[in-house]
Amino acid sequence: MFYLDSEEVLNYENAKGLILKFQGQYMPRLKKLNDYYNNKNKINSRCFEDENKPNNKISHSFGHYITETNKTMFLGKEISYTGDGELTDYVDTLDAADEANINTQIATEASKYGYAIELIYIDEEGQLQFSVLDNLHTILVYDNGIKPKLMYAIRF
Repeated sequence: MFYLDSEEVLNYENAKGLILKFQGQYMPRLKKLNDYYNNKNKINSRCFEDENKPNNKISHSFGHYITETNKTMFLGKEISYTGDGELTDYVDTLDAADEANINTQIATEASKYGYAIELIYIDEEGQLQFSVLDNLHTILVYDNGIKPKLMYAIRF
């Protein structure tokens, strides 16, 4: 997490400094976690000097397996919404925005990286939309109070 004083305004220099700090301190860990999830490890690229020597080790994506298991246990059956009366419009809005699928993506990202970032916005047509932002390209900036509040999100 990144913190700024609550009176401090985010400007180009602050944003640039936060991005550089994120890329230096946090990005390597997030990339490593993503590689574990995608089964990119040293076993896959292992070579021996002696080409006749057997290379029998099989790589397995335990990160992917654990993430899928956690996601399934956390969400269980896909979330569905029903309602009548005043709730019908709200339920229709959630269905139109594919909110159930977004929840699945959020659970996957949270399992991979330890946190997930969701953007909720109104599109050009006035419809509610949900989007999962990439943890590798988004920085969350909080104030440094006792109970930190999200001040900014930098997407680069």
